[in-house]
Amino acid sequence: PLVVGQVLNGSYRIERLIGQGGMASVFEVSNVRLPRRFALKVITAADARSAEYLLRFRREAEILATLEHPNLVSVSDYNIAPSEQPYLVMELLAGEDLASFLHRSGALPLKVALSIFTQAASALQLVHGRGITHRDLKPANLFLCKNGMVPHYTKVLDFGIAKSDCHSQALITDHLVLMGTPAYMAPEQARCEPGGVDARADQFALALVLYEMLSGKSAFYRRGEPHMSTLCRVLTEDPPPLDDPAMNRAVMRALSKDPGDRYPSLKEMVAEVLSASSIPIEAIELPERTDRVTPGAIDELPEAYTGLRQPPPRPGGEAASVHGRKAPPTQGSPRLPQAGRSGEERSVPHSLLPNRQGEIVALL
Repeated sequence: PLVVGQVLNGSYRIERLIGQGGMASVFEVSNVRLPRRFALKVITAADARSAEYLLRFRREAEILATLEHPNLVSVSDYNIAPSEQPYLVMELLAGEDLASFLHRSGALPLKVALSIFTQAASALQLVHGRGITHRDLKPANLFLCKNGMVPHYTKVLDFGIAKSDCHSQALITDHLVLMGTPAYMAPEQARCEPGGVDARADQFALALVLYEMLSGKSAFYRRGEPHMSTLCRVLTEDPPPLDDPAMNRAVMRALSKDPGDRYPSLKEMVAEVLSASSIPIEAIELPERTDRVTPGAIDELPEAYTGLRQPPPRPGGEAASVHGRKAPPTQGSPRLPQAGRSGEERSVPHSLLPNRQGEIVALL
């Protein structure tokens, strides 16, 4: 067991426990040589020491280390503690996950939902371009940073059960065990199809997340019901339609039971969702980016996805940037009020968990 004050491999001092799950724990650590702090994810469950689980944990580290994107959590180190526990060193995030945010807020304003959706899709497009399928995309694995570049700055987390085409050695559980979260599984994932799943399963899950942000309700999950009931609904039913017919058509295509009926990729899905939106695209606040994230990693994205070309200047305000982020508000610009604080700009709220002091990493 790791304890506060312990130094791992001469590099990381354990400062405090951030969170604990069934298989792993996350600690805040400091670098003993530089004034920097990180999140350290370490396997702590005794029944998680099997060769296959350890291989999966190492695969998560290798996958994240090869990906570089502003909307993906970054990994800086992987090693084995003296107690023979493998650990992963990641950036320390401040804020809360989308699941906590939705639990308190309910349905989100369209502009906020589309910002979170587009950021997550941008990261996943890079992931898919590398032959990787996340397989467990859900609100709990989307983190909203309170100190990010834009409000609701989003990071995609937890690649613990990701599938990579680059790994020739398939894990036994890739095909024989139901993996993922039932409420956000694609039908082919719920059926444990022998051929496995691909990027279209992530598209289905992202559409479920968007549906929940817009409606304030889960598409298939009902509180207190068995997992099998949720899975049956995923396989046989369609969720209640969204209020906006155009947006409903765009989202429901991504929720098609047959993967072949979904969008060819997330590029087309994002373009269709943004086209169905009733608000100007330049009003969606997205992180600015001045160059390609990883040269050669993905094809040039369509205009409606990348954050668009420079729109013409609008009366009374500056043009939006090429990545869709609105220029700093001028005097008199409207602001999104925070509940209970009239006139203040809305910011990403702190965690609901009292012992995390606003700094949590949802990687358990």
